[in-house]
Amino acid sequence: CVSVEIDIDMLSSEAFKKFLRKETKRMPPVPGAISEIFGRNGVDIKDKKVVIVGKGKLVGKPVFLWLMSRGMMPVIIDERDDLCLSIKDADIIISGAGSPHLIKKDMVKEGVVLIDVGTSSDKGVLRGDIDPECVQVASLFSAAPGGVGPITVAKLFENMALE
Repeated sequence: CVSVEIDIDMLSSEAFKKFLRKETKRMPPVPGAISEIFGRNGVDIKDKKVVIVGKGKLVGKPVFLWLMSRGMMPVIIDERDDLCLSIKDADIIISGAGSPHLIKKDMVKEGVVLIDVGTSSDKGVLRGDIDPECVQVASLFSAAPGGVGPITVAKLFENMALE
């Protein structure tokens, strides 16, 4: 029901198509936040194996299409795929599955970049998809809650000022 001119979430198919065709300055907020994190931390995605966990409309799909638009060929998986096998040699893992501490330290390689966009409630406590112990092996760990979320909100407000 929201017109494309004011769809700052970029959730309508029309707004998203405009983004993919580069007909707008707006960017879906989650890919925008991840791009900001990569840029500020010098993360080079070229020639890296990127795995996206979760195929949802807020994280998985827009991040996949954003990376594709940048010439990447990311792997996108969901609960039907073998998580351990899919992520064990990934250079970058972006998770938006919404499953508390789904990804453990022994499942990822040393030096991996971990971007946790998934949040869920675990016995009343908000948790991310990636176990905090992963910080011990990651070269960059954007934990949830408190990592990508606030930057996503900032990108949402940034979209309000565009066009």
